[in-house]
Amino acid sequence: MKVDHLVFKNVGTIVLDLNSAELGCLKVDGIIGANQMAKLFWRVNYSENVLEASADLSNFNVKEYDIIIPFESQPQKTPTITASLLNKDIKLTFDTGFTGRLEVSGDGIDPKTFQHVIKTFGTRTTGAFGTATPAAGYIFRADSLKMGNTLFQDERIGTGKTDLIGNEFLKDFTFILDWKNSNIYMKRIDKSPSTLESFGFSYRFVNGDAMVTFIFEEENFPLKIGDAILRMNGISFQNLDKEKSCYYFINRVEKDLDRLKLQVKRGGKIIDVQMNKKEYLKQILFVLFQTKLTVIGAVLSYHKSAKSAKSVGETQSYFLFLAQRTLDYLIKYCAYFRSQRRSTQQMINVLQ
Repeated sequence: MKVDHLVFKNVGTIVLDLNSAELGCLKVDGIIGANQMAKLFWRVNYSENVLEASADLSNFNVKEYDIIIPFESQPQKTPTITASLLNKDIKLTFDTGFTGRLEVSGDGIDPKTFQHVIKTFGTRTTGAFGTATPAAGYIFRADSLKMGNTLFQDERIGTGKTDLIGNEFLKDFTFILDWKNSNIYMKRIDKSPSTLESFGFSYRFVNGDAMVTFIFEEENFPLKIGDAILRMNGISFQNLDKEKSCYYFINRVEKDLDRLKLQVKRGGKIIDVQMNKKEYLKQILFVLFQTKLTVIGAVLSYHKSAKSAKSVGETQSYFLFLAQRTLDYLIKYCAYFRSQRRSTQQMINVLQ
């Protein structure tokens, strides 16, 4: 098997149908497995779409990579990382075929104990072996997650049937896979927000129709699993052929929008739905500071209507000073609580 200038010999293979469901839209002819990759050292950089391989680790200068995560190899050479969440060990599979961020199976971890939690239902994953079964789950923000020599803070994690670390997390780093020494070396190149901007649902194209397959379980949420999306912002999703389904699967209509106007079919009825994108899992400091600014704005509005321009300027300077001091205090306070391994809820109780 030849890949660019690499030649692999005596390669074991499995024949799979890679044209099933949305996987066929990616037009993938084959997958290089970990059992072949383990024969070399690999460097991956998603931001530049570059995958490099070498028989000599020194070609990659690992000294530039400050994060070192040891791993164990499964029989097929897939790396498994031991992570610590809430002082409990989790075995995360290092899966570059998983498009999500971080996923835990929930065994021994109760997401409802976290301060920032979204309850979900449905499925968002499909692959060479079919589509996952719809199930209840959660998306939550963890204060910290320990992997290797690094404590990753404010990480967004979802629940599922497996424990995975995927591409959405890995794209924030350049990383080197070293099977010889059982290490992953990482260097941060970006920082994804711990908050989540979403319309609260996902959909798949099934037999030419766009079907809602995943939702946030919020009160009065307008969509349900099984709804057929007929139109989205004026674009028809009805009776699409394979080419059109793939086009909208890759080029999501809603990707860069803040508002959606949907027409959906549910049980024979046509329903018009309007939705705004929301920000979930907001950080505590941001919420508190946003509240402070709202109060300050109200005070300034009062002074503008009741006081002279000079007093308005003095009041504004004073409250801006007060806001800065408040924010500095909150940052130091939260840093102290983290150093004492206190929970987010304990911080909130004291601040209130």
